[in-house]
Amino acid sequence: MSRTSALVELNKDILHLADKSVWRVAPGHLPRIAEWAPGVEVTVEKSDNAMWQYKLTIPGSTGLVSATPSSGKLVLGSSMRDVKTAAEMYSAAQG
Repeated sequence: MSRTSALVELNKDILHLADKSVWRVAPGHLPRIAEWAPGVEVTVEKSDNAMWQYKLTIPGSTGLVSATPSSGKLVLGSSMRDVKTAAEMYSAAQG
């Protein structure tokens, strides 16, 4: 099962989504996210890869992006606030 959330911020290899989940993108997949812009809908699905447990895609994308949950802190501008980890958000969405 998958879920979708809008991209809020992209900071090098870290994606922050509107559902407050935070993802680290696999280094080899960074070129695939270079043109992702805030507001694009990102679909998150579980992966069979032990190191990169999730795959992220956007509409019209030809390939997936491997990712893993990042820290439970979301940094936007100069503010920092506690948020749920990506794994917690995914589990909650699954019921």
